Amino acid sequence: MDVIVLRSLTTLFMFLVFIGIVVWAWKGRRRSDFDAAAQLPFADDLPAVAAGQRRAAPSGLSTPAGGGFSTPEAGRFIPQGEKNE
Repeated sequence: MDVIVLRSLTTLFMFLVFIGIVVWAWKGRRRSDFDAAAQLPFADDLPAVAAGQRRAAPSGLSTPAGGGFSTPEAGRFIPQGEKNE
């Protein structure tokens, strides 16, 4: 078998696999699963806070008087809005 024929067959096989995945993803019975997955970025992880109230710090973190939080492991203060890396 020539290498060109082998490459052509591999390309054809990969194209058929791609078409199979597209058909599987667009089947009607999978729609509810994909609709639920599409809404995940919009789900609220934290409960809504009334105006004027402060949100509680995540578990394991203490909230200093100036806002933000400090981590027990790092022992440093992280200003509000800055990411803990």
